[in-house]
Amino acid sequence: MDGHCIDDLAKDTLDVAKRKVNLFKLNRTAKEKGLQYIRKDGTVVPTRSVKPPCKCNMECFSKYTEAVRKEILTNFLRLKSSGQNQFLATHMFVKQTARIRVVNSRRTYSRVYKLPSHNGTTTVCKVMFMDTFDIKDRKLRCLADKIIQGNGVARDDGRANNTSPKEVKRGHH
Repeated sequence: MDGHCIDDLAKDTLDVAKRKVNLFKLNRTAKEKGLQYIRKDGTVVPTRSVKPPCKCNMECFSKYTEAVRKEILTNFLRLKSSGQNQFLATHMFVKQTARIRVVNSRRTYSRVYKLPSHNGTTTVCKVMFMDTFDIKDRKLRCLADKIIQGNGVARDDGRANNTSPKEVKRGHH
């Protein structure tokens, strides 16, 4: 092989690495904004949207219209991921269970979920809260654990601004 082919091979390898990094950055911002993105395993994650309202005894479906819930989700997705976590944590209240009804129950905390409205906040069920923001139970459990620990919800850690020291600069020979 001559030196020209090796340079082309190195350049192609560098371009592939750059494309992967760019795809990673695009996926991260798309995920944060609630847009469609592709996981590392190739799974396509659809755009986040408001799910149908619940049919619970609290009658959450009558408290908020579909348009208001879409507006809440749109405003929520404008925040960065740390702001989204902070928003969810401030609208989810964790308190000691008022009365233990089961003898050997391990549950020591209850959660109350509130959605913002024009006149403050309104209490809703967990299903309505999750369906409005299109989030899973795991996210709520992690946030509740952080609230219980009392350390606060972690702010954005700044990993997006990190550059690798091993990265080869363009024009470097």
